[in-house]
Amino acid sequence: MNLLSPQQKEKIAREKRWKSVFVFLFFVFVFFAASSASLYFIYDFGVELLKAEKEIIKAEKEKIPDFMEKEEMVEEFNAIASRLDSFYGNLTDISGVLEEIHKTLPEESSINSFRLENNRVVLHGQASDWYSLNETEESFRENFSEVDFSPENWTETENINFLLSFKVE
Repeated sequence: MNLLSPQQKEKIAREKRWKSVFVFLFFVFVFFAASSASLYFIYDFGVELLKAEKEIIKAEKEKIPDFMEKEEMVEEFNAIASRLDSFYGNLTDISGVLEEIHKTLPEESSINSFRLENNRVVLHGQASDWYSLNETEESFRENFSEVDFSPENWTETENINFLLSFKVE
């Protein structure tokens, strides 16, 4: 049983609605306040991170010219090394040639001078006699290509000075 008058019932119903609206608005206000505060802290934190990243980028940019300079130096060094490699790659291994000449030359013969001209070796030497000279010519023809043995070498019989040239690879 409800003993309240209809005006009082209506008044109490209006107060309940106002309280509901007030509670709803209060929660909306709290929600927006919390959202604003969190967005502010996120923004503030993000700004600090961006500042830190800008400092890192600035430090890295300061290193870049030095890095670029070093990279240019490395490229220049590589170009020089490549030119040297191609230069030395075209040269004949003289130590191997000298060793082969030493193995090929008979004991009765000797070399007085040695000259390397565009993949050709020119030797001036001396042989004790015709037999040694013939042995020298044959051994060089067996071991080297394009051997030129001057015919003037055969004009003497002892202590023969000879001129010999051959191609090396």
